[in-house]
Amino acid sequence: MVSSSQFTHELHTQMERATKRGADQLQINSVQLHLTVSGHPGRNHGMLTCSAAMQNEMKPGDLIVGRPEGANLTVRYLLPRGM
Repeated sequence: MVSSSQFTHELHTQMERATKRGADQLQINSVQLHLTVSGHPGRNHGMLTCSAAMQNEMKPGDLIVGRPEGANLTVRYLLPRGM
């Protein structure tokens, strides 16, 4: 199973790339993040860990824009971040 720190690291990496492109926000879905970090979710997929890592990185102004079912989550993060 993938650790929370691995999801957090990839999230920071994507935020940094978006900031370098001049973006003022990054919208990311937990399924997309999970697939990037660990490939296709298997039996012990860790989607709850992924969603929790995304929520832990939220700061004032960030917004949950979608939570269709279960651990599936979409967050819009404001950029740049003070990481």
